[in-house]
Amino acid sequence: MIDVRQTRRLTTTLVALTIALVAGCSPRPEKADTVGGPAVTSSSTATSATTPPPVVEARSLTQAEIDAALLTQAEMPPGWTQDTSEDGPADEQDALTGDDEASIYDPPACEEVVEGLSGDRAEREPVARGEASFGTETFQFLAEIIETWEGSLREAALDDLVEALSTCPQYTETAADGTATTMTISALDMPNYGDRTLAVRLAAAPTESGGFDISFTLDVVVVASGNVSVSIVAGGFAPVDPAVLQQVTSTAMQKVNTVV
Repeated sequence: MIDVRQTRRLTTTLVALTIALVAGCSPRPEKADTVGGPAVTSSSTATSATTPPPVVEARSLTQAEIDAALLTQAEMPPGWTQDTSEDGPADEQDALTGDDEASIYDPPACEEVVEGLSGDRAEREPVARGEASFGTETFQFLAEIIETWEGSLREAALDDLVEALSTCPQYTETAADGTATTMTISALDMPNYGDRTLAVRLAAAPTESGGFDISFTLDVVVVASGNVSVSIVAGGFAPVDPAVLQQVTSTAMQKVNTVV
């Protein structure tokens, strides 16, 4: 089976690196930044979203404002149910931070990319943070994370992140227990919903087939607006429809923009 921890580690790393995204004085791009190569969509039967992406003003949010801006059950498309359990992405990230067992990468050069990103994540903590999680009966999930960061943000860091991810579009990570997972990082075609947006697809698959082996796909959309970042992580055994992904992201940004 695949090691789910390996995919979660890279996902939470990308989410935490959102403090690198900022528009500054540069023009606001129409499309999200993504890795090199042809962009993929979340399913072959998807319809395009009709809600235009809002322009979000650059500012910070308090903890109370973040809590009010989080998506609720009423704002999700049909078929999605809110997860009210206490466990969430933050708990997963804490568990991953404590996992210091070394992994082996193939090609070896990708170790510097992945482990380097994890190191950057450990040095940064948000001022305020909130999260909401949702799921379907078909075992798909969608998590929203809103964070406010302190200090100046560096737009150049986003370009460095995209370039680093593009150098390792596919690699195999073998954990200390011998579990090997092949990770594929693909371009994801999404609008820009704020100052800058990062959109990538992460697909994880076992290196050997077996009766209980599973593969799954995660779409990661990270929007930065001033010192606020909004991250949407969605996927499962099958990708989330791109229309749903765009609708949810647009709704999330509308709430962030009008919460005060």
